[in-house]
Amino acid sequence: MVAIGFLRVYYFEKGSAYYFSNWLFWVKIGSFIAVGLLSIYPTIKFMKWGKELKENKPPQVSLRDYTTISLLLKIELIGIIIMLISASFMAKGYGFL
Repeated sequence: MVAIGFLRVYYFEKGSAYYFSNWLFWVKIGSFIAVGLLSIYPTIKFMKWGKELKENKPPQVSLRDYTTISLLLKIELIGIIIMLISASFMAKGYGFL
């Protein structure tokens, strides 16, 4: 999906100059990168829990892990909402300096 998005920016649609001059595009890209980086910790924890679940054991979740993962998932959700709003405004032609 990301590769298709970059192909659209460079070769199709309106071209790279159109997107790179729009500050909402950079908000969208920044949010995408932030969400991707924030998802690393929960993903690693979930993968470790998978090993315990395969052995029919409940995963041992500390309070610290629970609160950290919960906070990270909430921040990721906010990042996804920011991406959606940015894309919507870009589609309506906002964001040019």
